[in-house]
Amino acid sequence: MGRQILQTLMQFQHAELRLIAACRNPDKLPASFKGEVRAGDLRAPEYLDRMLVNVDIICHAASWSSYLPGEKHSRSLYLDPSLELIQHAIEWRVKRFVNLSSMAVTHIANRDNALSMGRPKRSWPMLNCMLAIEDFMNVHSDSHCQMINLRAGILAGAGLHNGLLPSLLHNLGNIPVPRIKGGYQYMPIVDVKDLAQAFARAALAPGMGSFESFNITGPEQPNCSRVFDFIKPHAGLPLPLKLANIYSFLMGRLNKTALWNENLLHQMSNPLINIEPARQSLGYDPEVSWQASLQVMMQDAESRSHPALQQAIKPLNL
Repeated sequence: MGRQILQTLMQFQHAELRLIAACRNPDKLPASFKGEVRAGDLRAPEYLDRMLVNVDIICHAASWSSYLPGEKHSRSLYLDPSLELIQHAIEWRVKRFVNLSSMAVTHIANRDNALSMGRPKRSWPMLNCMLAIEDFMNVHSDSHCQMINLRAGILAGAGLHNGLLPSLLHNLGNIPVPRIKGGYQYMPIVDVKDLAQAFARAALAPGMGSFESFNITGPEQPNCSRVFDFIKPHAGLPLPLKLANIYSFLMGRLNKTALWNENLLHQMSNPLINIEPARQSLGYDPEVSWQASLQVMMQDAESRSHPALQQAIKPLNL
């Protein structure tokens, strides 16, 4: 995600923009990036102080993806370093902090409101970590350090290896995939390029308050049926669809390691999301269709030497 944000910011015509790449592995930076590189690990306190010198805006795109119930890695690899980064940013008088979160942190019925309070899930520590970061940002925001929170929809696109859609593609032969009906049947897919655009605009948009939160999706939000009809010719669905919810419920109760399946369903179920606040306040204008985003992601996955994915995915012809 950080690579995409850098590439997007490099296209912006902004006279005072000076880019700094804070990363662990400089070899993964875009070849065209000519700005300053500050390599290091967010978990090292001395690195935070070195990294924040003369920094006005932070785009925090580091994350850790997990649907499993274990809390240890989500906290040590994501939550604790993120909270330390925010605290150091405040101490160093950083003017704006842009954070990547998820719509899934809040109750399904409230997801259309990006300022709605989050709701912890006992079975999903990673989601609770995202919620804890949002709460910390809200409490510590002020006129000296603006906090901008981006609640992304379901990520798709090239180079994406973690998250809902890669998990589905990787496990289509082993897990049931339910079809969700009614008012919460939508999948607010957003391509990583559009999310990078949202980051860039949130970093530079004038007139922000001390704490702002925006929902970020693609230009269209398909329902689950359309998404899986798009995928189905290229990957087999393991169970009759009417049995999928029952199977997910039972497996979640019988085996804690299967709780990620329940969490997957939680992220899949969404109302239609209004992104007009992001359009008006940030100038956000998503461009990549969900079909194009899925196609690129599946072809990218197929090109990697991953036997499970190569079995499940075949090239798409649109």
